[in-house]
Amino acid sequence: MQAKWGSRVAIYCVNVNDGADLVRKWWKEQGFPMPVVVQPQGQVSRAFGVHTLATNCVVGPDGVVRYYSVGYDEAAILRAVEQSLAGAP
Repeated sequence: MQAKWGSRVAIYCVNVNDGADLVRKWWKEQGFPMPVVVQPQGQVSRAFGVHTLATNCVVGPDGVVRYYSVGYDEAAILRAVEQSLAGAP
């Protein structure tokens, strides 16, 4: 996704329940290109209402959540990003 849209899209992964050192070490070993957010108190999960993994959110340029799903549906996520960038609700 980052290659397709460049700086128009920011992708973050949010870790749940693992220590910061362990997460950062594993993340670096795996070579993931996007940043990982470590949330020691579960702040991000609570803010987005995440109760199940994997949960996916697309937040539009205006800060509004445009897409929210449990489970991974790449086609749906891509459509949501494209619609958000185009300004569609």
